[in-house]
Amino acid sequence: MKRRKILKGLAMVSGGIVLLPSFNPVTEKKVKEAYQNLNISKDDHEMMGNLCDTIIPPDQNFKGAKELGVHGFVLLMVNDCLAEEEKKNFLMGWQDFKKYIKKNMDTPSIDQNKEKWEEMVLGILQGNSEGVNHGNVKGLSMEKVDYFLKSVKQFSILGYTHSEYYMTSIMSYKMVPGKFKGSIPIKEQEKVNLYG
Repeated sequence: MKRRKILKGLAMVSGGIVLLPSFNPVTEKKVKEAYQNLNISKDDHEMMGNLCDTIIPPDQNFKGAKELGVHGFVLLMVNDCLAEEEKKNFLMGWQDFKKYIKKNMDTPSIDQNKEKWEEMVLGILQGNSEGVNHGNVKGLSMEKVDYFLKSVKQFSILGYTHSEYYMTSIMSYKMVPGKFKGSIPIKEQEKVNLYG
């Protein structure tokens, strides 16, 4: 009698193990639905990717934020973690940023004038937006634009520095770090784990 119960239990466990890989609660569709209530378009999604890539650009040694999908992380953080008032300010700042870009860019496409785009975005983040036109735009609030860009920067850095790529390729991640050594000289070009 016990043998039947054991075999039945083994059959159920092995069936569960077979089904386990096909059970994936987080799909691309669900991720997109998670920030659909922000009412963003495909162009907005692309713009967020370009913003994140401007903040953390790729180079010959490292991947950029857009390649790692950090812009999706930023949108999820805004959707899930910001209070309603902060979310409202973020979205209003985004609208004002689009007005600001439209007023100061000859073309809405970043690909045709990437240097000017980067100059404007980094200028606002560094508090130096001189030489760009933010007057004569109805309802434009540079404070909201500043809040929007600083929020994007904060979430971009958070998403990038906590990505698998960053933790394994840039930092020397160790599953079990071992003993604490308080004074170790760091060699040039050595990967250092900032989190211990």
